[in-house]
Amino acid sequence: MWYLFTKYKMAQSLLVTSFILSTVGSVAALALAFPTLHSNIVHLPLGLGYYCEDPAPSGFWIVFVPSFMLHGILSIFMVLRVIHNVRISKDIPFSKRVLRE
Repeated sequence: MWYLFTKYKMAQSLLVTSFILSTVGSVAALALAFPTLHSNIVHLPLGLGYYCEDPAPSGFWIVFVPSFMLHGILSIFMVLRVIHNVRISKDIPFSKRVLRE
């Protein structure tokens, strides 16, 4: 995305800011969800050994929300770029535009 918007410093700034905020948000959510992670040692019957059981924490999904928001912003920028290219390159055949994108 950075190279698709080389002429638009505001768009580049928004992309970098979104990435930084997404990373900080994911790390903060992980730090809050980390204490809920735990595992249990389960002994198999008949003395066959044991294994480690890791139940999924209920609130761990929140770690992925900043990344989903970042990908939404990136998708919007991609759509804007495609719309911009379609307006500029009306004379280029559709198949070549698709291949170029």
